[in-house]
Amino acid sequence: MNLFLYLSVVLIWGTTWIAIYAQQSAGISAVTVAVFWRFLLASLVMLLLLKLTKRLHRLTL
Repeated sequence: MNLFLYLSVVLIWGTTWIAIYAQQSAGISAVTVAVFWRFLLASLVMLLLLKLTKRLHRLTL
């Protein structure tokens, strides 16, 4: 399982830089905008995974 998770991270992290480069070279968006979308998508995926595995807890102050 650890190997699968590691390879998933390597594959996803490595391919997002290709997408950022393609957006920048095509003049579609600035690097900061591409990075913003990258982190937004990653956070939404993480929230979904936490919700599905019932590990998402409310923060208490």
